[in-house]
Amino acid sequence: MVDCGPAFSPDGHNLAFVRGVALHLSDLYLLPLAPTWAAAGAPKRLTAGNRYSTSPAWTRDGSSIIFAAGVYADLRPFRIAVHGNGEARRLELASNHTPCLAISRQGTLVYAQAVQNDHIWRATLSGPGVIDGAAKQFLASSRTEVNPQFSADGKRVVFASNRGGPSAIWIANADGTSPELLTSMQGSTTGGPNWSPDGSHIVFDSNKEGQWEVYSISAAGGAPRRLTNNPATDGVPSWSRDGAWIYFMSNRSGEPQVWKMPGGGGQPFQVTKQGGYVAVESPDARFVYYSKSSTGEAGLWKVPVDGGEETNVLPSVTLLNFAIANDGIYFIPRAEAPERYAIHFFAFASGKSRPIASLGGRLSYGLAVSPDGKILLYSRGEPIGSDLMLVDGVR
Repeated sequence: MVDCGPAFSPDGHNLAFVRGVALHLSDLYLLPLAPTWAAAGAPKRLTAGNRYSTSPAWTRDGSSIIFAAGVYADLRPFRIAVHGNGEARRLELASNHTPCLAISRQGTLVYAQAVQNDHIWRATLSGPGVIDGAAKQFLASSRTEVNPQFSADGKRVVFASNRGGPSAIWIANADGTSPELLTSMQGSTTGGPNWSPDGSHIVFDSNKEGQWEVYSISAAGGAPRRLTNNPATDGVPSWSRDGAWIYFMSNRSGEPQVWKMPGGGGQPFQVTKQGGYVAVESPDARFVYYSKSSTGEAGLWKVPVDGGEETNVLPSVTLLNFAIANDGIYFIPRAEAPERYAIHFFAFASGKSRPIASLGGRLSYGLAVSPDGKILLYSRGEPIGSDLMLVDGVR
């Protein structure tokens, strides 16, 4: 739990702030203040709805708070009465992502209207760690596509996108044609998709219930089935190569670790003991490769599928950006300067890694190699653009 974004009321009697309960989940709270600025009571929760709320700003008379809310990458301005019924009203001011706003003492509202898109790119591999020619954009839209994953037969790709509104899971052909919406999770943030080995189902995570949980859905569509039910944060799932298990991250033991549960759901078992985040089983089903944090600062590690010594493989790997192939590992490590990221290849035979392509943009989420080792998909963040917008007379 994290408290941030404090904003004093005009009369100084209250403090509005943001309380984050999980990744991309937060609400506004109101704390009454004594004349000494000390807390004069317990904080009161103002918002609810299993979404991301941020950037509170008081109206001039102190009766309402305007704030940004929605899914993390697609925020809109809302207004809520401090002593009302707890319902927030959407302000039809912005058509794009609105992450930050402020109100002057004279009642002038200023907000940032941002354009931030991430797209999936496709590169051809002529051999292990060898890119042939320039990469091309795999899926074209005016919105965001991230975290691609190939089906085991290499014929389809699943990915996360907000091209249809809120973040959701989509499926397309391996050449990027015929994208189809698979999930609709009622305005939540949904992502982290992975195929079952037989291609019949997809696991993913969503904060639809107010916390991150793991779900499964038929690749043909239908209603998703919730696989985890714990007060902890559970997410970024992937299947074992034989389909018997689903690996996922959970902090139910007190800190993020890799766990696994039966492929159809059931009692989970802890896999790692020294920290774990995104986990993927090796093609030969001998090891589980995993990052240790959402930032990748602790690098990439591996552990035998049946448990044992946890061994460091790479000193650095970012976000969800690694893919295990038969001959090595494709990955994106930390960069020494912003927008200087590059895709690297670690060869199992030599035990050495080398850069194979510049990312050419912001860091994003997701890296995948086709089962035949001939195609590499990766997500790249396009340049961020924004405008400051001004509205007079906000009361």
